Amino acid sequence: MDKLNLNRDNLRHQVEEQLRGGVNALRQALLASRGKDKLIAGVLKDWFGSQTALFRGVLRLTGYPEIPAKSRDLVRTVGEAFTLDPGGVYEVIDLRENGKTENASSTAVKTLQFLTALVREIDSMDGKGKKEDS
Repeated sequence: MDKLNLNRDNLRHQVEEQLRGGVNALRQALLASRGKDKLIAGVLKDWFGSQTALFRGVLRLTGYPEIPAKSRDLVRTVGEAFTLDPGGVYEVIDLRENGKTENASSTAVKTLQFLTALVREIDSMDGKGKKEDS
């Protein structure tokens, strides 16, 4: 049996691809919902479940020493690691936990901003998890 060789460059490409997929899925959902908060809220609830594994991958990529187990701590740590505001993602967590949000469209837009900025950060990294010099 052949050995599977995974390195940071492979992980970076996979994380970046998955993040871009999440951005595209949320954009499409926003367009398809035509601003109907109930539809967007449902999409956000479903979407977040798969994101926790992705956020763990993001932290592994950076070499973060300890990966938080709880979603809110995980999102906070990703935000701190990249100096990004995860406020929209916190609102998605609240939506999943409490079943409601003030404005799902606004939450989706803030979440998209976070993800888009995170994609840019991941894209600028080298295989060692460090930002490449421009």
